Amino acid sequence: MPIPEESPTGFHALYWTRSDFEDGRPGRRRPILGWDESGEPLTVDEHGKRVAASSLPDFHSVVQRPRILAALPGAGWGVAWNVSPEGDQTAIAPVISWVVYSDGAVLPVADVIGGGHLQPLDLTDGDLRLIPPIDSAG
Repeated sequence: MPIPEESPTGFHALYWTRSDFEDGRPGRRRPILGWDESGEPLTVDEHGKRVAASSLPDFHSVVQRPRILAALPGAGWGVAWNVSPEGDQTAIAPVISWVVYSDGAVLPVADVIGGGHLQPLDLTDGDLRLIPPIDSAG
């Protein structure tokens, strides 16, 4: 998943289907560019036309997100999680980058779903844990 587009308002419209949710696939996001006279959030459709966010297929909600300030290299870090209910099998993915947000959060970006779905990871959610880089000099 590409890093979400920055929004001039700090708000994003979220879009997903039930199958996205059930299969653990990330939803889609579009930046909110402003609001119309009635308070409807506006975004841009695939043709570049400004439209009501709720008029596009699979609209779910509007959320306010901190802005991305920087992306830093992964620097050898990894992320691990259990892949079996018993917790005896662990999967590991490299941290591709770290995303620095305007609220001070710094999140690792990795593909824990498979298929190239890169996303910032909330380490307080589930059993994700960081693996520090191995010091190859020692």
